Amino acid sequence: MSLRMLSPKPRYEFIPIDKIELKPGEYNVRRRDIEKEVDELAANIKQYGILQPIIVNKIGDKYIPIAGQRRALAAQKAGLKEVPAIVYENLDKRQAIEISLSETIHRVEVTDVDLMDAVTSLYEQYGSVKAVAQLLGKSETWVRKYLKMEKKLPDEVKKDEKLGVETKATLAELSAKTASVLGEDKAKELTTKVAEEIKKEGLKTEDARRLVKAVVETASEAPTKSVEEIIKVAKSLYEKEQARKEEEKKAQELAGPGALIVKLPEDAHKALEEASKVKMRAKEDVAAEYIIDGLYRDGYLKRA
Repeated sequence: MSLRMLSPKPRYEFIPIDKIELKPGEYNVRRRDIEKEVDELAANIKQYGILQPIIVNKIGDKYIPIAGQRRALAAQKAGLKEVPAIVYENLDKRQAIEISLSETIHRVEVTDVDLMDAVTSLYEQYGSVKAVAQLLGKSETWVRKYLKMEKKLPDEVKKDEKLGVETKATLAELSAKTASVLGEDKAKELTTKVAEEIKKEGLKTEDARRLVKAVVETASEAPTKSVEEIIKVAKSLYEKEQARKEEEKKAQELAGPGALIVKLPEDAHKALEEASKVKMRAKEDVAAEYIIDGLYRDGYLKRA
């Protein structure tokens, strides 16, 4: 099953605004405050009119909004008597929700919050991740990601457009993994502060994951620490790990292509120095010889 426009075929017409049900719509998959920024939109409509028709389901002599309820509210506030609309008739609830969802996820300006709303609304409607994935033509992993973000992220993190969706998914994992040791409230506070840290440092997705990993480890080992202390310790661990990776990268660049950087314990270093003296060869050459001999011995390399 995939999203599709449903029969009967809709028609385009102007409809009287006093016939539109302007209370919160049962078909609307956007779950946030529908009246937000209506005044600004009403002023825009007064100047330019409605540039995009609303979508409605006509039942009897009433029109129930499927998409564009905010536009209809703003049009009423702007004093319009009628609005342009794409009109369906007598759709059942499932059909109307599918159309509402289709309009939501295909908007150019669709936000992560809109997608969380849509996926959660569908999950509540159809009851399984598999059904939602089939309806959207998405993977079950994709659906679970948005469900987890909706359930676990603090509202301010959900709405933050400076954070990418993968970073938000990582922060949802942070909230989920720390809730059991910190409690829901402290876990969400920690998640919000870590999100601020990620933005402040301008961390990319992979670096954000490494910081979150350090935060989870620190919170699990010291759950009684304050949120600020957990982040301080985690940042120290993260910075040490970043420095180690940078050192490895520089060493690899100096060694050149084909080189292998290997960390050895102190006693192995001493043994390699001794073998180097006896064989009167460089340590790197002796180490390479032992590695190759070991691969032959264990059957990973075959002699010609």
